[in-house]
Amino acid sequence: MKMNRWFSVAFCIPLFCATLMNAAAGWADQTSTVRVRLVVKVGDRQAAADALARSAEKSKGYFLEKSGQGITLKVPAAEVKKIATEAAQLGRVIDRQFEREDLGGILLEKEAALKAKSDVQRQYQALLDRADTDAALYVEKELIKLVAGIETLRGQIRFLRHRIAFARIEVRFQYRDRSVPVPGGRSSFAWLNTMNLSDLLEAF
Repeated sequence: MKMNRWFSVAFCIPLFCATLMNAAAGWADQTSTVRVRLVVKVGDRQAAADALARSAEKSKGYFLEKSGQGITLKVPAAEVKKIATEAAQLGRVIDRQFEREDLGGILLEKEAALKAKSDVQRQYQALLDRADTDAALYVEKELIKLVAGIETLRGQIRFLRHRIAFARIEVRFQYRDRSVPVPGGRSSFAWLNTMNLSDLLEAF
């Protein structure tokens, strides 16, 4: 059975980390894939993306895509808490989501199908050894189709196991303006606009 669980997490980093730690308790069964999504306001988006790419590589992971707009990482499931925390500490987090999907049922189904096809392959191979010419041609055709199906299943199983072993972290960046206000400019606080800031600055 396929299950998705989403968690809304408060903006404080300690609480976010605690949520990841609690979720990690269920990852040991090796049947779930994990995805973390973050939106972070940073002063330098490219530098933030580069820093996360380096962190992923140090953790034996890699990035799928990287730009000034954001970065998508694949990291070992055991490292997701560490990398997600580093991403959250790059700036001000304005949105975060956590998803866990159980792939155990799908994986068992694919492995059972692979075993069944492998059993049939062995039976066909035994028939081929003692078949006459016409029967051998038929068995060979069936074997070719069977082998193709087996290779497809093996690829699907490898993909599922990779999804389980490597968590996905998607970080999108928004620009965080850290520039010093220009004297005489307009403030986002309406009450400051009623004061003569130039005279106040000169007084100091």
